[in-house]
Amino acid sequence: MKIIKLHPTNFIPLLAVPAALVLPKIGVALSPYTTWILAALLLSSFAGMKLGELATVVRHPARSMFTVLMILVAAPLAIYPIAQLLFPEFALGALLFMMLPAAVSSPAVAAIYGGNVAVATVDAVLSNLLSVLTIPLLFGLFAHESVDIGTASILRQMLLVIVLPFAVGALINRFFSKAASALHRHSRLINLGLLFFLFYAAFSPYIEVMLRSLTNLHLIMALIMTHAILHVLAKIATLGSKEESERVGILCNMILPNVGLGVVLAQHYLGAPEMIFILLSEIVWVVVVGLIHYVK
Repeated sequence: MKIIKLHPTNFIPLLAVPAALVLPKIGVALSPYTTWILAALLLSSFAGMKLGELATVVRHPARSMFTVLMILVAAPLAIYPIAQLLFPEFALGALLFMMLPAAVSSPAVAAIYGGNVAVATVDAVLSNLLSVLTIPLLFGLFAHESVDIGTASILRQMLLVIVLPFAVGALINRFFSKAASALHRHSRLINLGLLFFLFYAAFSPYIEVMLRSLTNLHLIMALIMTHAILHVLAKIATLGSKEESERVGILCNMILPNVGLGVVLAQHYLGAPEMIFILLSEIVWVVVVGLIHYVK
């Protein structure tokens, strides 16, 4: 039997839960700054990436585009009718979670578990950049009758937290390569720390409501079904991959969405049910990061 080494540092963001319980006022004070915390997190990730690896998409455009379309389009289209039928009060939360791009940290997770880092990097970057278009479009298509969400407002938010960090990260890579390399060496712990503060700021205003919601069996069913469907789609996305390392890279991108972006969008545009759904999905996300070997 193969023994898999766990990485306890992957669970650092979960410390946000007890921190929000013990010191909620500090987290509430940080809450207005989640956009900037997320932008800093994505800047750290983008600055550490070898953007030359994006050239690989030219050699394998069909595979990368298939994965990205599975992440950005197939996932939300799959969950929305099911959510509307079985758990309508959490349909928007599930939709938001499923339309998120891959976590920019997913290449680092793929590296830990023997995945193809180049594949994970290309797909993560592409899905994040294209989500600037798909998320406002899908919100406008599905959510316009439920909440008053301006597509232009979401687009501005996406430009701020995705495109701006990517552009600044590319400039750092181009003109300050030594600084980018140094940042890359420490980016994993930096990102885990920023995730902790992002989750801490997000959990604190909702911590008591979130804990009470754990007795809501409808919500628990919604979480289980949403993540189960995501895992099924991830398996479908890997069917055409012959190499184990490529499958792991694709799987990491599929089942590890950019939950930080979900927090910021839910906080700005949606209500408490959607926010609770995303917050609980964050906890599942951190657990999956730590145990991803057992689901691949």
